[in-house]
Parts: sequence; structure tokens; C-alpha cells
Amino acid sequence: MKHTFCKFCAITSFYTPRLNPDGIAVTFACLDPGTLSHVEIQNFNGKNWENFYNQSGIALQSKIHSTK
Repeated sequence: MKHTFCKFCAITSFYTPRLNPDGIAVTFACLDPGTLSHVEIQNFNGKNWENFYNQSGIALQSKIHSTK
């Protein structure tokens, strides 16, 4: 996992997840208002986050899908 920190406040503004190296996880609080048109929040058990990740299909969201 590669974290990128804000040079002003030191928060982890975004990172590359180790289970989804094609994706980027963004800290929601770091975005300017109006940046996103839709946000979906899913609660999960942090103790079993790998199971949640594998079942969620979230990695598919960072893949470019062919329309062929």
C-alpha cells in the first residue's frame, strides 16, 4: 500500500490499496465540495474487511471495461 500525505496537515489524502493496485482510495474529507456527483457509503465490519472487499466487487470499479 502506498500512502500520500498532505504537505499542510499530514492527513493521508489518498493511497493505492494493496488489494486493488489499479485503484486509488481517496479520503472523502479531502475533496472540495461539489467534486463528486454521487457518493455511496457502505458500512462493514473492519475486523473482517478482506471478506467485505472480496464480496463487494469494488475492485471492478477501477477497471476500464471494454464496450465491445
